[in-house]
Amino acid sequence: MWNEMVQRMVDWLEEHLTENPVLLKMSEQLGYSPYYCSRQFNQYTGMTLRDYVWTRRISRAALELRDTDQRVLDIAVKYGFSSQEAFTRAFHKAFGMTPAAYRKSPRPIPLSIRQEVFSPYHYWIKERKFHERSSGEAG
Repeated sequence: MWNEMVQRMVDWLEEHLTENPVLLKMSEQLGYSPYYCSRQFNQYTGMTLRDYVWTRRISRAALELRDTDQRVLDIAVKYGFSSQEAFTRAFHKAFGMTPAAYRKSPRPIPLSIRQEVFSPYHYWIKERKFHERSSGEAG
């Protein structure tokens, strides 16, 4: 049940990555306390909500740097950075280069990907294996 709820959190976060404050809005939307949401998220994903949002924001910003002609400042502000300098520090911390250097010469960088905590397919596989074992079939 909670892995499905955490997947709903991930889905919500992905749709609202450019909004602040994320945790409060998300917890209100889902009907649980911010503390409880944060705890469950960490338990099922292995990372804090803050770290997940930060890595997804910086990764999406990197894609926009590579794929658009938007100003660095506009991208920085869009993804919640207080200034171009704050964005540049975060970008350098994440990828070892400045946004300007990346835009000028894009190369592979370790982008954060969307978490998948709940997949109906995985439950179908588990159920199938359970039924095969209980009916004596090989699994």
